Amino acid sequence: MNYLDLETYEKLYRRFILGDRSEQMLDLAGDLTGKVFLDICCGGGRLTNMAMDRKTRRNIMIDSEARMISKVLKHNAWTEVFIMTVEDALREMVKTKKGVVDEMIDVAMCQQGINYWLTQAKAGNLSRVMSDGGVFIFNTFNKKPDERTKIREYSLERPFSLKDDHYVEVTWRIIGKWDDIQHVQICQGEEPHFTKFKWMSDEYIRYCLETYFDVELIKEKATSIYKCIKKERQ
Repeated sequence: MNYLDLETYEKLYRRFILGDRSEQMLDLAGDLTGKVFLDICCGGGRLTNMAMDRKTRRNIMIDSEARMISKVLKHNAWTEVFIMTVEDALREMVKTKKGVVDEMIDVAMCQQGINYWLTQAKAGNLSRVMSDGGVFIFNTFNKKPDERTKIREYSLERPFSLKDDHYVEVTWRIIGKWDDIQHVQICQGEEPHFTKFKWMSDEYIRYCLETYFDVELIKEKATSIYKCIKKERQ
């Protein structure tokens, strides 16, 4: 997978951005006033920006690519940015935040990124830096892609333009110990972007999370949203 800068990402993946679930996910978290907010696989920081509008007290962002994060957010006094993998960031946070009540995370979210990182061990580290009763919300696709290559072609109007951008998406599944999803995103005038991630069933997601969280599935067509409440420490 080659990593993208924010401008290229927003052009290549515009269909996904237009259909994003930010408002719905934030609404599920309830009142964010005075809360500590964690944005996992934050990208350009759409969720963080909207959470700040809802009066969060502090914001933490994780992304492995510095070029994906808005410079405004990088240098915001109320925002802490981890430029590293989710695994490394959570491990670092466990070291520095565990037991510091003011720093414990009240709300964590991951939009369209859970399939890149979720394991039981990482779910455990996330729970260790969250307050009891804290909320973890994420979304993922719920229809397993086929082994056969699926090709989708479409056009989207360019913002503030009468012209269209033309897209091709190619997706297929490789069966193995993990079912890997391969995806190629193509937009005219840009180099194609290849990525792969794990297919995660509802059973696998619950296996990873239910030791640490009470898990509620909110299903909506091809997208599932999960709302997970951090269990009290024993």
